[in-house]
Amino acid sequence: MTSALVKLELLRLRRSRAAWAILAFALFASFYSVWSGVSWRASHSASLVAYEAAIEAKMDVWLETLVAIESGERFATPFDARPSQVEFAATHPVGPLGHLAVGSAELLPARANIGPLKNQNLMVERYGFENPTTLTLGRFDLAFLIVVVLPLLMIALSFDVIAADRSRGTINLLLASRASKQRVIATRLLVRNGILGGIVALAVVFGIAMAPEGAAAFGLLWSLVFLAYSLFWIGLIYLVVGRTSRSETSAAVLVSLWALFTFAAPALANSAGEALYPLPSNLDYLSDARVAQNDAWKRRPELTAKYLSDHPELVANEMEAPEFAHAYFLANVMEIESTAPIVAAFEDSHARRSAFVDKLQFTSPAIVAQRALFRIAGSDFDRTLSFLTQARAALTNLNDELRPVILASNRMSTEDFAGLSGFEFKSNSPAAVLGQISIPVAFLVACLCLFVALGRPGNRYSPFA
Repeated sequence: MTSALVKLELLRLRRSRAAWAILAFALFASFYSVWSGVSWRASHSASLVAYEAAIEAKMDVWLETLVAIESGERFATPFDARPSQVEFAATHPVGPLGHLAVGSAELLPARANIGPLKNQNLMVERYGFENPTTLTLGRFDLAFLIVVVLPLLMIALSFDVIAADRSRGTINLLLASRASKQRVIATRLLVRNGILGGIVALAVVFGIAMAPEGAAAFGLLWSLVFLAYSLFWIGLIYLVVGRTSRSETSAAVLVSLWALFTFAAPALANSAGEALYPLPSNLDYLSDARVAQNDAWKRRPELTAKYLSDHPELVANEMEAPEFAHAYFLANVMEIESTAPIVAAFEDSHARRSAFVDKLQFTSPAIVAQRALFRIAGSDFDRTLSFLTQARAALTNLNDELRPVILASNRMSTEDFAGLSGFEFKSNSPAAVLGQISIPVAFLVACLCLFVALGRPGNRYSPFA
């Protein structure tokens, strides 16, 4: 019986122009979204590599000068190869599947210049947008297609799986076959959405294949979320079309639920998070930073003398370094210390808001799927915040390592330079990401089971059901 229903449904799909249009759009949109993401990844990664190369080239010249001074091949001036000129590049690499979930990555900081003359405001490079028009309209990525567009295509393809038989007068054929209403609905939904999902799945596989090495485990997690989210919508459609007698009613209910889950619920959750856990004022941060810089500039002789009195072993053994190096260094150190409470408050507020949204995400499957997909892809804001935290820690460590030689006006050796701690971004492992998405995926599967249970009253197909 099931095989006969499958063959009949495939025949109906072959004759449906609307179905062909939906499937053609899904094919084009899914592969276009992957191509768009891959193009962005290539250009963004190239810009990060160029940024790192520029700073490395600058430091290579600095190191060559230091080696020449140490060997006596070059006369040392107060401005040559000073420790205050040391710089390191800190970059936030694209996530393992970042090209599948670009989101607002173009708006998030991804480059920082770590150096003793850089404060927390100046170390983050200004944003560079590849295309202002793309930024305005938003980038069409595969995550958006799966979370927002795919459910709508599934609804368009499936809302009339039963009601259309009434309008065409083919109910008697189903009655003669004694197929249950639930079997007919389930078979048709699986056939239609199986073809649609298979098209998108091909794009997912293609996108995973375009990922860098080591992303296979993340690709499996991405596929798991995609499958769970697709089955959630199949289960919801199964429940709604089984409880309604007219295709117009089914379409209206399903589209309303789609709008509620994909637009209304996320907007309400975001508004609630901002209202309950507002972020500290950026104006307060900038004001405190400016006050700290001005105070350090006024007190630079006092602060330098105090530090040298606490460390008498540090004495100037060369020409006096430029005074502005002391001033900027002390100003940056004082700014970090004075704005530390604001930074801590920001991180605490974000952590509490994120925990709050983690709870609210279960009000909408779209939020669940989007957060999981972005977390797997490495495009979530938590990863960017981790990059900024690691960059600030690297800046603090570098300041601690260079403080003695800068304030004592000494010149560091090549061995000391080689021992400086640079920057290396540390991201989550697949196991850690799996632990973060396990409950959301279980929630989607539980909803699927609930929908199937509610949609199976056990009665045979009836035109009056």
